[in-house]
Amino acid sequence: METTKFPIETDQPKLDVELPVGVHVLKLTVFDDAGMASRTDTVVIRVQAEVKPDVITIVPTAGAQGSTVSATIFGKRKWFGCPTPV
Repeated sequence: METTKFPIETDQPKLDVELPVGVHVLKLTVFDDAGMASRTDTVVIRVQAEVKPDVITIVPTAGAQGSTVSATIFGKRKWFGCPTPV
C-alpha cells in the first residue's frame, strides 16, 4: 500500500486516499470560483492494524480423506485490548 502524500489540491468533488496505521487529522477548505475560502472543516481518523483471531480449537478434530466435513472454528480476537469471541 502506497500512502497518499499531503497536502492535496484538486478540483474534483471526491478524493480517495490511502492512510497508514495511526491517527490522522484531515482538514478541508473549499474555494469557490471567485477565490473565496470556506470555513475549514477538520476530522480525526484513526486507522488500526488488522488483528487476526487466535484459533483456539476446531470441531471436529478429524475427518475421513475424500469426505466433506463441516467444521466450527472457535477463536478469540483482541479489540481495543479486550478479548472478544469470534
